[in-house]
Amino acid sequence: ITIKRPAPLAALELAFAIDPDRDEIREATLTAGNEVCRFTAWRNVWTAGRQAQAYRGLYNAALFKVAGQTQASSTPDGHGYLSFTIAPLGSLTLSGKTADGESITGSAFVGLEGQVLVHKSLYTTHPKGSLSGTFRVERGADLDLAKDNTLTGNLTQSRPANPATAARLYRSGFDAYNLELAGGFYSPPLSGSYWFGFTAPISTSPNARLIFNGGGLAMSSLDPSLSFRLPATHLPSLPAPGSTLNRGAVTCRISPATGLVTGSFSLSDTLTTGALIKRSNVAYQALVIPQIGRQIAHGYFLLPQLPTPASQPPASTAILSGEVRLLPIEP
Repeated sequence: ITIKRPAPLAALELAFAIDPDRDEIREATLTAGNEVCRFTAWRNVWTAGRQAQAYRGLYNAALFKVAGQTQASSTPDGHGYLSFTIAPLGSLTLSGKTADGESITGSAFVGLEGQVLVHKSLYTTHPKGSLSGTFRVERGADLDLAKDNTLTGNLTQSRPANPATAARLYRSGFDAYNLELAGGFYSPPLSGSYWFGFTAPISTSPNARLIFNGGGLAMSSLDPSLSFRLPATHLPSLPAPGSTLNRGAVTCRISPATGLVTGSFSLSDTLTTGALIKRSNVAYQALVIPQIGRQIAHGYFLLPQLPTPASQPPASTAILSGEVRLLPIEP
C-alpha cells in the first residue's frame, strides 16, 4: 500500500500480512526511503459469547533495568511497577509508577495470545518522555483459569532534560533505556495466612527483610535496611525507630489486597564542615510481585543527595532513585 504525503515528503510504503488464526498483523513494515519500521498489531477478539476467561484477574509486575546498558549510570536504580485487572471482555486499566516516581496510567486490552501494548507519555517537559513497549500474559498449566499465568515483556523509558532551575530529579534526563517486565497473577493471601514464600516467625525471630540500595545511599553513614517480623495479620512489627535494629527509623505499611508496600526512612549525616544534614521521612513504595517459588516486593525511593561540595545548599542537591525490596528470610 502506498501512502501519499504532501510534497516534498516522499510517499510511505506499507506492507503487512494478516494471520486470521491469531487475529493479528505480522511481517508488517512501514518504509520511508531507506528507513524501515517493523511492527505488529492485534485486535480485541473478546465478546460476551467469547470471554477472556483464561486471562481474567489481577496482575502485578515489576520493571527491572536491563544490565549492561551504556547509559545505566545516569538512569534510576529503583524499580518501577505496574498493576492491572483484566476484565471478562479483555479490557484492562494500567496503574503504577516508574522508578523516578511518575504515575503510569492508561487503558489497553489483551490479545488472543496474551499481547498487551503499553505507551504512556511522561513528564511536563517539552518534548516529553515516554514509557513504551509490549508484554505478554503467558498462560500457565491451567488453560482455563489465570491463577498461574505469568507476565513477560520489554519496555523502554526516556526522560528529556529539564533546564528549570528548581528541577532536582534527573535534571539532565536520560536517553531511552531498556526495562524487563516480569510478574504474574496476584493472589492476595487469605485471612490469617502468609504471602507465598513467607513463613511464620519463630518466637521473636524476624521472617522478613527490607533492603534499600542505590540512589546515592552509599554516601550516607547509615544503611536503613532492616529485618522484622511480618505476622499473618500483615501488620509489620518493626524494631523501635532509632534503636540499634532500626537506626533509620523505618516505617512500613502493607495492603494485602493489592500488594502495595509503603513507608519511609530517615538519615542523618555530618559533613566535613561539621554541618548536620538530616533527610527525614524519605518515602518508598513497592509492589508485591509473584515470582517462581515466592512473592517479593520491588520498588523505589527518591533520595535527596548530600551536598557536594559541602557548601552546597541542601535544598538544591539532586534527587536520585534507589531500589527497595521486601523479601522473606529463609527459615
